[in-house]
Amino acid sequence: MSIDRFLLIVVIFIFFSCKKIEKASLPVARFYVEIDSCVNGKCYVHFFDNSDNSVKWKWDFDNGLFAEIKNSESIFNQNENYDIVLIVENVDGEMAKKIKNISF
Repeated sequence: MSIDRFLLIVVIFIFFSCKKIEKASLPVARFYVEIDSCVNGKCYVHFFDNSDNSVKWKWDFDNGLFAEIKNSESIFNQNENYDIVLIVENVDGEMAKKIKNISF
């Protein structure tokens, strides 16, 4: 192998091995709530994620129920307060949290 070919291989190797790995954008947790109905003291509620840069979701509905899907639903007692928590995660494992106090 000639010295020129060897140097070219070394330069190519260095170029590709020094490539900077870019991190994903940080997640921002956001959600909104729609009440379907309230019947006999129970409210049926839908939760919709509108977070940025998220690939995983963890909901805590403050009623003993949890979910790990993007959009979810749950049942609540009417005339009570709940702290709804959404934790989202991006592809790099960075997390963000949003808490909303909601009364039904």
